[in-house]
Amino acid sequence: MFAAPTSIDQIVSDFDGVTFHISTPTSKTKILISINIKCYKELVQYGAEQVLQREYQDYIVQPESGYDFSVEIDLENLPADEDARTDLISRLSLLKRNAMAAPFEQAFDEYQALHEEASKYTSESAPQGVLEGGQVRAIHYREEEAIYVKASHDRVTVIFSTIFREETDRIFGKVFLQEFVDARRRAIQNAPQVLFRHDPPLELQGMPGLPPSGTADVGYVTFVLFPRHLQPARRYEVISHIQTFRDYFHYHIKASKAYIHSRMRRRTADFLQVLRRARPEVEEKERKTASGRTFRLPTPTTFFADHQPFNVSQSLFNYPARSRITVKMPPRYFKNDEPLSSRDPHKQLIASLTRLVCQHPPAEVRAGGGIYNGPTSVAYLFLVLQQLYSDLIIEGIQLGTWSATYLKQSQDHIKSFPGPRVGKCGIADDILALLAIGAASSKDADMAAELCDYSAEVLDDASENEWLYGRAGYLYYLRLAKAAFVDDARISQMITDTQDDVVEAILKSERPWKWHGKSYVGAVHGLIGIITQVTLTDPERYSRAVEADLSVLLTYQYESGNWPSSLPPGKDKLVHVCHGAPGVVNSLLSIKDHFPKLQSRIDSAIRKGRDCILERGLLTKEPCLCHGISGNALALDDEHCQHFLTYTTGHEMKGLEKDGLVEKSDSPESLWCGEAGRAWAWAVMDKGLPKRLLGYNDI
Repeated sequence: MFAAPTSIDQIVSDFDGVTFHISTPTSKTKILISINIKCYKELVQYGAEQVLQREYQDYIVQPESGYDFSVEIDLENLPADEDARTDLISRLSLLKRNAMAAPFEQAFDEYQALHEEASKYTSESAPQGVLEGGQVRAIHYREEEAIYVKASHDRVTVIFSTIFREETDRIFGKVFLQEFVDARRRAIQNAPQVLFRHDPPLELQGMPGLPPSGTADVGYVTFVLFPRHLQPARRYEVISHIQTFRDYFHYHIKASKAYIHSRMRRRTADFLQVLRRARPEVEEKERKTASGRTFRLPTPTTFFADHQPFNVSQSLFNYPARSRITVKMPPRYFKNDEPLSSRDPHKQLIASLTRLVCQHPPAEVRAGGGIYNGPTSVAYLFLVLQQLYSDLIIEGIQLGTWSATYLKQSQDHIKSFPGPRVGKCGIADDILALLAIGAASSKDADMAAELCDYSAEVLDDASENEWLYGRAGYLYYLRLAKAAFVDDARISQMITDTQDDVVEAILKSERPWKWHGKSYVGAVHGLIGIITQVTLTDPERYSRAVEADLSVLLTYQYESGNWPSSLPPGKDKLVHVCHGAPGVVNSLLSIKDHFPKLQSRIDSAIRKGRDCILERGLLTKEPCLCHGISGNALALDDEHCQHFLTYTTGHEMKGLEKDGLVEKSDSPESLWCGEAGRAWAWAVMDKGLPKRLLGYNDI
């Protein structure tokens, strides 16, 4: 079925100054397609009319005023056969290609004739005309650039003259063209020979209108097509590719410059951030943001250094004379002295999801990161929210469709994912994430089985136990998949057996559990994260197995209410979900009912931890779940959680960014490091859900 005909009047500009006019001047059912090409008169000299007559036959009409060639398609008189209609559409889309093909076809035919004539002679006896080849066909298709085609008895030479307006373009061009040469030398022996020079090649000697020799702005790119490229079966493809070389070449020069400029801008931003952090100390201890928030400057950090000039061969720990140096660090948190406030969580959820899809559309999100960051993490958020908000529409699209679109971005890059391997088999692995989400969302038993098959990498002695890259994260994926198979005893038992193997491997590991040789305490890499994942896997079976570990963890709490990031305890400085009280408190809230013997100690630890979060938890990092205000808020009671989340609204963040008070995230779209996590926090408040961290202890 075709759509009803409608009036058309569109002018379309193509590369090389070519213009198309698509219109319906007489009837909605008759589409007139016209083309204007700068070099059309030259193309006519080389047989363009014959080529176009061959391709379009009865569709050709008198050229429209201001255009060189026109065809008219009667929608009421299309070919009856579907293949014939498809072929017609294809030929119409190649109108420019077919017009530009004429000089190439003529040169290829001339090569064939010269080749047959030369085969009658030896190289010494051949007539001069056969050896020298045919005429040079010049196609001045751009204002100052041309294509030259010359046939010989053993080759066809195609020369592009191109203008380099800037010195950087000449440098990039030389690098790219050298790659053509090297590629043919290394691996692609059947490729045409490619040459580049600033002087006109010998084939162009005597051609009128060429710029003076040695002009740096002009370059000549020569392709030498040998007999293997000129076979009748390959002619069509060769002509299609070679006539677009100039566009391909300059596009890649511009793309490379844009990429380097983006890297330079990012490096400049990094340098500016370093300079901002190196501001000299001033007397003021507090400042106000544009929206009236107050933030506290931390106490300057002091360390010792030598008076003498730094010597790279000297140990940093063996300075003979030391002096006290004060280094001003950026503020870690805002002072929490504002009256309690709140925002409408439903409106903020919609605003957050709208920012997410508009500022970080699926095609622009860098793949990788499992459900921690990247497109899979965003897809998982939308998948979960779809079950809570079945009728919610964001930018005209349902949440389930957004989930599928972000998931496709990951699936399109699946070949680039290394897959689960020893030491990299936790929540950040994309293959495990795709398998678990697929098994859970579609009840796919094969995907669940494949997820369990990766237990070999997880159980390897070299794999570690933490959540982000280790066994604890794998346990979350197993719980996610298992929830979909409660009515399938066989698959459920298979997942349970895998869980048992993984938990057994964790419990047999030497204490304290380490990651990269260091004993961490927090939710992402440390002790509380492992305890939480083991407990939630099967509370009745495993809570007693980790009770002693949890009891020890409670003793690590500082007087401030915070926990150290690692052992042995060092400075009390990080108040994050990943390292510090927020992650421990949120974990304890989700598992405390399974440890009745520790109930009073856990309740006391939660109270002290929340006091610490209230004092130092309004972080200056971009609000997120892992190390930002959103995650910290989910460790508090409802009233203070809502207050913390008021710092994560779009308006508030714009003010903080304007004042340079927010440290930007490297994954601003993601579930644990960006906007998706902020949306989850608003959804928790909107629906009155238990304050859990999505991807960690929500299952």
